This record gives sequence, C-alpha cells and structure tokens, in this order.
Amino acid sequence: MVAVAARKGIYDRLVTEDLVSFLTRSTESYDLFVATDVLVYLGGTGAPLRCGAEPRPARSLLYLFNSTESCGGEGYCLRTSGRYAHALGYLQQQAVRHGFAIVTCRTAGIRKEKGAWITGHLMVLRLAPAVA
Repeated sequence: MVAVAARKGIYDRLVTEDLVSFLTRSTESYDLFVATDVLVYLGGTGAPLRCGAEPRPARSLLYLFNSTESCGGEGYCLRTSGRYAHALGYLQQQAVRHGFAIVTCRTAGIRKEKGAWITGHLMVLRLAPAVA
C-alpha cells in the first residue's frame, strides 16, 4: 500500500511506523487526523487518542475522523477476522476522557466482507484549543 501511495506522488511524506510510537516522538503540529480502518487494528483507543490530544506547537484546532467496527456490550472485542470491534459507548467515553468533543457519530456499513457489509461507526471528533 505504501509503494502504491508513493507512486501517486501526491503525499508530502509517507511514514511506516507504529502509530502511537510515531505520535509520541513527533514534534509536528497537526490540524487533522484521518484514521479510517486504523483503530480496528489497535483494540484500545486510549493511547492514540491521548497522543493526538497532546499539545503540539501552534495548534489551534484538531479534528480526528475515524471509522471502527461496532460490537455490542462494553469496551472492545477481537473478532475472528483479526480486527477489533468497539462498542459505541466505549468510543464516546474514550473521546471525552482525552479531551475531544464528539462533532458527529453515525452507524454505517464501513466495509464489505464476503459480500456483506460490516457495521461500524463513523466519528468526527474535535479537540478544543483550551484542552491542548
């Protein structure tokens, strides 16, 4: 995927590194994170949200767009597909815990697997400057 993205020649920079490690050591400021089909491979969302919320230089407002597979109950679970599914309440709790306001959240088919839609959540979160 990275090689295909590089051939497109549209990205300023491509990084292949663990997400939390990269965000922890990065001193760059970001206004937007797009994490579609990312959190399904991480299980707990606390570490990436915490890293995204940490103060960076010249940040005025940060948005995080993410998609996750949904599950019932509380917390998250590992599916037989090797991906994690997250309960909506857990996602909302983690967002608020790390200083994000939920701009919007909706349930949608996020990917097809074996011809059937996988139900998930599409969320837009906002980190206000006062939190950063």
